[in-house]
Amino acid sequence: MSVREATPADADALAAVMKAATPYLVTSPEAVRHDLATSRRTSLRLVAEDDGAVAGLARVRGHGGRTMVMLLVHPDHRRRGLGRALLDAVVARLDPPVLGGIVNGDAGSRAAAAAWDCTIEREHTIAAVDPRRVAVEPGGPTVPLGEVDPAAVWAATVATADDDPSGLSRAHDLRTWLDDDWREPTHRPDLGRAVLGPDGEVAALAVVRAHGQRAWNAFTGTRPGLRGRGLALRVKAASLHAMAAAGVTTCGTGNDDANAAMLAVNARLGYRPVATTCSASLTLGRATTGAPERR
Repeated sequence: MSVREATPADADALAAVMKAATPYLVTSPEAVRHDLATSRRTSLRLVAEDDGAVAGLARVRGHGGRTMVMLLVHPDHRRRGLGRALLDAVVARLDPPVLGGIVNGDAGSRAAAAAWDCTIEREHTIAAVDPRRVAVEPGGPTVPLGEVDPAAVWAATVATADDDPSGLSRAHDLRTWLDDDWREPTHRPDLGRAVLGPDGEVAALAVVRAHGQRAWNAFTGTRPGLRGRGLALRVKAASLHAMAAAGVTTCGTGNDDANAAMLAVNARLGYRPVATTCSASLTLGRATTGAPERR
């Protein structure tokens, strides 16, 4: 077993690890290469090899003043110490006072978090739906995100992200957002949808990532002053209909369990729970490793 920094040559193997460890998310080798190319600002990308094969990864980024770690180990290579080795390598390189992340809700992942002395903070529900079976109609006009000025999409994201109870939807500055989100290879602005106000401002939006027949509703937001009018349901329904027309057969999404309004929208659209996750943090004065972000 060994840990080293990731290179573009690892993209295919890293995408395979991510797909196996978090099957509800969407990635691709192109998306991994993009991430490696744009991660210079924040960042650290590590891989763990087991018997010469890439079997785990750690992706470290700054998020809302915290250091977040995405740590994944392929299911076929777990319980061999790869996760611990990756986290030790993160701490040795960065020495952050606190690490945060998302832990899968299965018993094994929770046990690992407890062994690393992580504090579980919030619970999240991962749900999925077949877009071809969504009967709810948008009930009003929407436009593809690809027809909207990206700066206007970013402004709406900034206006709607901060009150997500999970704390995971914080918007970055425009340049970072364009690089990390808008230009990310799995982002599909042709499948995302927006409701525009009378002045052309984005009132509500749904952001979609897709690869092959799988998609992920990465973000949904409605401006605070316009909530309670069904706009989130409208953009999500319109987006799901666009996915169905594009051949998508599964769309996933994740929500904090305190986000009752969005969970109700998802239930009406036919989303059903498929997994759980929980946010966790670790104060490194209490231990030598950090909390795995399993998203």
